[in-house]
Amino acid sequence: MTIKGDDQRAALIVGDDQLAAQVAGGEDRAFEVLVDRYQNQVYGLLWRRLRDDAAAADVCQEAFLRIWKGLHASKYSPQDGANLRSWMFQIARRTLIDLLPKRKEVALDAAPEPSAEVEMSDPTAVVREGMRQLPPEQRDVLELELDGFTQEEMAELRGVPRRRIVYLKGLAVTSLRTYCEKHLGGAG
Repeated sequence: MTIKGDDQRAALIVGDDQLAAQVAGGEDRAFEVLVDRYQNQVYGLLWRRLRDDAAAADVCQEAFLRIWKGLHASKYSPQDGANLRSWMFQIARRTLIDLLPKRKEVALDAAPEPSAEVEMSDPTAVVREGMRQLPPEQRDVLELELDGFTQEEMAELRGVPRRRIVYLKGLAVTSLRTYCEKHLGGAG
């Protein structure tokens, strides 16, 4: 099936690998569908790293340009066991690293600054603050899971064994639970 014109119903049933093949074949509408499908997820990943709307948008745009070039150059192949979403996130992550000055790369992995006093009666604010207090590696695992990534996809994206993701998630959940219990009086 080829996506032409504005046939949105067709776009919904075309799988990622088929879209990738169509983009590689020069179909611009297929790339538009791919961007529509993943732009918010890629932007979200980048924004969580940068905490800056304009910078995240710039890196996101560059990442999609690299994705487009990679698909045209046949650098993605589902026959290699690759997952398009993970492949695209790896490109976004590499783009982020490539575009950031070295001083900002270090700052990304630094512990977050303590925030202003959290309204302790608001469970959502307590959870958000608890997430901010997690080490970046643990926080990333929880955020990726909230974005719908599987442990296998997270491991592939981060370039670590799946057991490392399981370990990090366990640490993050335990730390977040402890933080919430402390600030919500056991109600978290």
